[in-house]
Parts: sequence; structure tokens; C-alpha cells
Amino acid sequence: MISAVYVTKDAQVKSGALLMQLLDCSNPVVIVPIPEIYFSEFSIGKK
Repeated sequence: MISAVYVTKDAQVKSGALLMQLLDCSNPVVIVPIPEIYFSEFSIGKK
């Protein structure tokens, strides 16, 4: 997945210049904040 593009169409670039940034989605991590009052409702492995 492309996460950033650093050049525009038809732009001249030098050797070694960054063209785009790729995102590795093979092992995604999602962080979801949970209010402390709900901690007892969650546990590791729970669906």
C-alpha cells in the first residue's frame, strides 16, 4: 500500500531520490483506547 507520494507527474528526479513510501500491511496493529471502567470486560484472546 502506498502511504505517501513525494513527486508529481512528469517531475524530474535525481538518482536515489525518494519517490513514494510503501506501507507494510502484512502484520497490522490496531490500538483502541478503552476507558478504565470497562477493563474487567476484556481479556487476552476474548472475541
